[in-house]
Amino acid sequence: MIFFEPAEIEFSFEEEEDEYVADEIRQWASTATASSEWGNPDWAAIQATGAPDTLIDVCEDAVTAWASAGSDTVEWIELGYDTPVIPTEINIIQTHSPDQVVQVEVIDTQGGYHTVYTGAPENLWEQCPYTLAIPIEVDYEVNALKITIDQSVIDPTWNEIDAVELVGHSAGADISESLSETGTTEGVLWRAGGERGTEDGQIGGVDGMYATADGMVYIADETFGVRVLDATDGALIRLIDHEDLWQPTDVQVAPDGNIYVGDWGANQVFGFSPDGVLLYQFGEDGNGPGQFGIFSPVALAISPDGEIYVLDDNETDAEIDFTRVQVFSADGTYLREFRIDEEYSGTEEMDFGPDGNLYILDWLDDIILKYASEGTLLGSLGEEALSWTGPQDIAIDDAGNFYVAVWTPDSVIKLDSDGNIVAQFGVDVEDGENPWPEGEFYSISGVAVTPDGSRVFASDWSSYYAYITAFEFR
Repeated sequence: MIFFEPAEIEFSFEEEEDEYVADEIRQWASTATASSEWGNPDWAAIQATGAPDTLIDVCEDAVTAWASAGSDTVEWIELGYDTPVIPTEINIIQTHSPDQVVQVEVIDTQGGYHTVYTGAPENLWEQCPYTLAIPIEVDYEVNALKITIDQSVIDPTWNEIDAVELVGHSAGADISESLSETGTTEGVLWRAGGERGTEDGQIGGVDGMYATADGMVYIADETFGVRVLDATDGALIRLIDHEDLWQPTDVQVAPDGNIYVGDWGANQVFGFSPDGVLLYQFGEDGNGPGQFGIFSPVALAISPDGEIYVLDDNETDAEIDFTRVQVFSADGTYLREFRIDEEYSGTEEMDFGPDGNLYILDWLDDIILKYASEGTLLGSLGEEALSWTGPQDIAIDDAGNFYVAVWTPDSVIKLDSDGNIVAQFGVDVEDGENPWPEGEFYSISGVAVTPDGSRVFASDWSSYYAYITAFEFR
């Protein structure tokens, strides 16, 4: 094991690109799980993802940072990153009661844990907000971190972590040469959205999407519920909400027109009638049949015969992580389940193809997994096309073409039924603090396609703005 002493640095969130070496990659976490959390979504583990948003002059108890359930306990948080790198530095931004970090482990792409830092709890209130900078010298790729804090030693209170930056360089693999760094904005049909917020007329964080043949687009909005838009012009048709909806993350429409919403904040699936009346509500926190993990349901898919497939990230009573797909009847009755192979640890979105098979997107391995409806793994596709793209969402048209929202560069790529690139739409934009032009994406999150493939929809957002873009491939 390699151990380093803590180092203090002057940390800037607005460094110029020319200060970095040519192949250096700097990234914030995109996923997070923790041993416990004070609340959800406030103080949840997910608050440690993304760039720092608790930009304050002194330490304070802020809902936009991760805090554990206890204030005198030993806790941990694991963070995942979209691009595997050979790491050179880790920066842990702490905004309350630093520094109680006692161990940092990097997790290689094979799932192995390696300790790169150990330390003793300190009381550094006067240096808040505080960044623990850890230099690293290893020769393997890393795509996740585990940070352990010991709050049992220092009085007064709990440690809070706002963001964690992973710095490193590529081992030599580049984005697929078939993907363009510049992309195209040709084909935009309309764009809806604008400034994010909680007021009428504003939009929240947008995620999972679904488009129907009768000209409607459904968007999971983490703040307002489910937005139903007219596919022809983006006009709001209705807003589907319920007092128990807490953090909608995905939405699907069944063959009978009923609307199903996965909500990880409530650990439930909600079923609504086409006009928004609540019909079904099922699920709870736990790891048994019909229960969901702390950040689940992750995603939904509905089979041609109307069964509800729910992707569930969970852990055993012994705190061993596992991922499964649970299958329910239309009214929420638990039917069966199957496990996702342990080697695929980045599954996050899924959809049924016209062949009746279930296709699950693995963002960590940059592939599409093909499962029979009963759970048999039939193979994978898109390995070359999706390599190093950070895929985020998937949709499939009736011809079997795949539409994948990717982060590197932010765009939507179209693959044929064999997983080969057919087309790409979108231009990557770096400034999320100001509105960006149509056809550009800041942080793409969802994708949907009409059954005939004629119209595609993508959602993207920053801390300040959120948009839904309709376009066609030309």
